[in-house]
Amino acid sequence: MNSLRIALIASMRFPIADPFAGGLEAHTWALARALTRRGHRVHLFAAAGSDPALGARELPVRRVVLSAAARSDTSMPGPRGWKNTTPTSD
Repeated sequence: MNSLRIALIASMRFPIADPFAGGLEAHTWALARALTRRGHRVHLFAAAGSDPALGARELPVRRVVLSAAARSDTSMPGPRGWKNTTPTSD
C-alpha cells in the first residue's frame, strides 16, 4: 500500500490530548495514531496543548468581524452567534 499524506483539522476549542474533552477529541487522537501506525504521513492541525506525540500544529484562527450588512442578512445566525464579533462601520 502506498503511503498517503493526510491532513486532519481538529476543533480549535479543545486540545487533542488525554484526558479528552469529549468523543471528537478522542476519535481524532485515535485516528491520527492509527493512520501513522499504518505508515501514512499525518499532519494534525489542532488547539494549543495537543499531544506532542501527534506532531500537532496550531492552526491560527481569526475572529470573524461582521459588517452591518452581514448582520442584517436574514440568512445569518441570530444575535447569539454574534457575541464574539466586533461590529464595523460600513
